Amino acid sequence: MSNRCASPAFFVANCVLAATVLVGCGGESPTVPRNDAEPSFYNIWPAAVGNHWTYEVVTVDLPGSYTLYPTAEEVPPLPSMNELYSTLTVKRVYNDPEVYRGTYHLRFSEDISPSAEIVALRLNNQMVDIAGHPYPPSPLWLGQVWMRSATRIAYNVAGFVGWVHLEGALAPGHEFSVELPSITTMELTARVWRTFRYSVLDIAYSNCIECFYVLDEGVQREGTAYETEGYYRKYTYGVVVYAPELGPVYFHEMNMPSRGVWNNRAATLSAFANEGAPPAAVAEHP
Repeated sequence: MSNRCASPAFFVANCVLAATVLVGCGGESPTVPRNDAEPSFYNIWPAAVGNHWTYEVVTVDLPGSYTLYPTAEEVPPLPSMNELYSTLTVKRVYNDPEVYRGTYHLRFSEDISPSAEIVALRLNNQMVDIAGHPYPPSPLWLGQVWMRSATRIAYNVAGFVGWVHLEGALAPGHEFSVELPSITTMELTARVWRTFRYSVLDIAYSNCIECFYVLDEGVQREGTAYETEGYYRKYTYGVVVYAPELGPVYFHEMNMPSRGVWNNRAATLSAFANEGAPPAAVAEHP
């Protein structure tokens, strides 16, 4: 029996998205995000009521195999972060795969900040133009309130932490771990993988941050109420790319909704509007 969890193979949907950016509002001079800003917790995700992001979401369901172990104690730990990160660069061709698509809108709708030190903004989000059953990557939708302190950006759900996007520092190699409350305790571990130059909406942004994360949902039991077939470990992993002065611009996630099934999920920024400007028309799918 192998002492390692199997690494999933997956299909990466290749698509080209034409995109439009709207900036500013009313008769004011447009505010174009700087493309050479140094990243900080203040500018890595611009916080203002009306800021609006539109993403093209693609989901591919992939069958896979997974080892069942006789006891929970025999289930091995997660593969290393380096192993998991390397699989995100793998491309494998499938014959006519079932690709689900949708358009996801995210907007800061209300300022509910409790103090000058903590910024809190209520989120409005909606999936539209749905074809099939697309699912946004977990860091994009697991929240009702967006919160930022001097060293943390997180989502809040019903008074609990739903996701921690960044914490502590933004330097490559910085790593943090937090427990997320759920029916069972889940552990989120994330690492600032690198800073690099990344093109967003036809503009090259310097000093973008790529953050890699792994969500360990722990050992799961497989079977009926009367019989146990075995045990396995359930987990999700992916990356988020942030552009200073613009926010999160790309998500890519491998999500395990159940044993033997993987969702390959991606979300690419297709429009951004700041301080209340209406979102750009969403590009048509090729």
